[in-house]
Amino acid sequence: MAIFPEGLVPTEDVILAPFKKGAFSLAIEFDMPIVPQVYFDCKRLFSWDFLKGGPGVFRVRQHQFITTKELSISEMENIKDTTFDIIYTDLTQDTKYMKDTHRTK
Repeated sequence: MAIFPEGLVPTEDVILAPFKKGAFSLAIEFDMPIVPQVYFDCKRLFSWDFLKGGPGVFRVRQHQFITTKELSISEMENIKDTTFDIIYTDLTQDTKYMKDTHRTK
């Protein structure tokens, strides 16, 4: 099952919206690993402006699993922040993504 923890579709100038806690509390409750995946080309291929989007190659990077076994719900914020940092770092280091994020509207 895939859950996008942002809980919304952010505008094109937002690098990564804050994560909501639902996906992380579920992962901890049911001992399911978290698998951070970075989707670099959403803004370019699926633009808010229907004149800017189009077909193309969609780059994805999957990180190593983050185990939730034996974690308590009190550790949810930490694992949420860790996952956010992994994805945010990848996005900010990708020049193509950052160009898409900071393009003029």
